Amino acid sequence: MNLGEKIFETIRNKNYSVKPEHLIRQAFCEWHKTRKKQWILDLDRDEMVETWIENNYGGKALRKREWTLEKVQELVKKHLKLVGKSEDEMYTVPTKHGWHIITSPFNLQAAYEECSLLYEGVQKRPINLETYHLNPGDKGYAGSIGLDTKTRTEEKEIVGWLHKDGMTILWMESN
Repeated sequence: MNLGEKIFETIRNKNYSVKPEHLIRQAFCEWHKTRKKQWILDLDRDEMVETWIENNYGGKALRKREWTLEKVQELVKKHLKLVGKSEDEMYTVPTKHGWHIITSPFNLQAAYEECSLLYEGVQKRPINLETYHLNPGDKGYAGSIGLDTKTRTEEKEIVGWLHKDGMTILWMESN
């Protein structure tokens, strides 16, 4: 059954459990359940930095890693190959704020160990390394003379890249 037939079937059965403007989305999601499982990685340009707090010789340090589209694509290809799938099962779609990578499922736990942004839902994550610079000659918080820094982290709710039940755009007009 194609998507158009599914929409007409939904209307014919008077299945109006959602608002009429969401009818196509509901029909698509029902239709999609019968198709091959796909995941969407929603990569927004402003959410491509992975941060974590690492224990560092008795103290804590904020670490960060910047991801690019190419690095994420290589990570996905690697994990598809590890579960015996072809890298042809991954597609990239440009979006207004970044990219969607549409892929067949792979071992999410193994991939999460390499990139902690590969999760579904919302998590509290350490962000915002703030640095306070003092003027040369001033005594810093550690008592040293010269430029000194002080760091702190805050926690913010961050949405992971993975959407197992999401939708993507199929076409976008370029400007």
